[in-house]
Amino acid sequence: MSDSQSNVHKAVERAARARAASPFLSTAEAALYLKISERTLKEWRWHCKGPCFRRHAGHVLYHIDDLDIWSQASAKTAAPMGAGQ
Repeated sequence: MSDSQSNVHKAVERAARARAASPFLSTAEAALYLKISERTLKEWRWHCKGPCFRRHAGHVLYHIDDLDIWSQASAKTAAPMGAGQ
């Protein structure tokens, strides 16, 4: 298993534990969970794009359910061959 795969695997395990304990993820954890860079997530937040976030005592946190809802809402289906050409 490569380092990046290991990190993703660890993030997914951490997210599963978070659901049982605390469903809130930091920006770094949420970025790993979504398989995007932390910088991208921060830029989306700055431009009011991306998943919902909350501030708890000044810390930006993402609820894991919000990440899943945003991801599913962002899903696209492939266009049939020849469509749009």
